[in-house]
Amino acid sequence: MKVEHILQTKGADVFAVSGATSVKDAVDLLGEKNIGAVVVKDERGAVTGIFSERDVVRRLKSEGAGVLGRPV
Repeated sequence: MKVEHILQTKGADVFAVSGATSVKDAVDLLGEKNIGAVVVKDERGAVTGIFSERDVVRRLKSEGAGVLGRPV
């Protein structure tokens, strides 16, 4: 598969969460939308970062399941 084809079919939607969103809710969104990352925004809507599947794995490994209730 070529990158050009992926970019043409992936769609233009970019999903975002607030910094206060729980890891669990962010994971739910990743699964629901079949995406690998979401943009993180502050209360003014400014981009403050990105939260990815890799972030989930690293935090689960280092902090355990309790991380699911913490903010992204």
